[in-house]
Amino acid sequence: MPVIGSVRRTRRDRSDPELDADFEEICRLIGQRFERIGALDPEFCRFVGLLPDLRNIKDRALVREAKIIAAYLGRDDIEPAAAQRIISGLADRLSPLSGLPALNVMFGVLLFFGALLAIDPVLSYFWQTAGWNLTAASQYPGFYVFNVSPWLIIAVGTAGGLGSIVSILTRIQSFAALAGTDRRLLWMVGAVRPVIGIAFALFIFAVLQAQILPFNFVAGPQANFEFVALAFIAGFSERLSRGVISTVEGRFVGTKSE
Repeated sequence: MPVIGSVRRTRRDRSDPELDADFEEICRLIGQRFERIGALDPEFCRFVGLLPDLRNIKDRALVREAKIIAAYLGRDDIEPAAAQRIISGLADRLSPLSGLPALNVMFGVLLFFGALLAIDPVLSYFWQTAGWNLTAASQYPGFYVFNVSPWLIIAVGTAGGLGSIVSILTRIQSFAALAGTDRRLLWMVGAVRPVIGIAFALFIFAVLQAQILPFNFVAGPQANFEFVALAFIAGFSERLSRGVISTVEGRFVGTKSE
């Protein structure tokens, strides 16, 4: 236990030279302001009080922002109202919840759902303006995608996206290792993972439809549920999807001769 504790402490205390340089620059700006004026205004004192939290979060983007704020507060012509808004914004971004990597990743997932909600009115508008009728369209041969029902394709894609979201939820504790990562990158991780899950699910569905892999499904409703189940697994397990991709690639390309 002491060995494990020392290893964890070493990882936690491992410094970043770039962050250290930025903090030294912030402290230098604070010192110059104090030497020139001899007193610190309330907003500058509030900014100094945020530095320990900023040091613990270790967010490079916020540290650079704090350095810019320190340079601005060191000027003689600052506007108190603007300084108050700037420091209040920094304090909000330094709140405990905003500094959690898992929370930022889940916010990215919400952005994915928001994008779906934004696309839905557009599709509904085109559907209504085109005057399509679902019953009549289902009888048209072009309604099917390569002789496959579009509802099955939508179900497969949905299962892949849900599988990736469940994968994020089951590994939510592992995102603590991403502390200090730019929150915009964490948003991108949460928003893109469902898209990757959908792409993997559709790819494996195409592979099974092409019978590239030796899987046989009984025709009927049971096969549809099997496709949806495999799509969920494809979105949940990237290792499975990458294994299928490698197998298909080897099937077409073949092994390299040494």
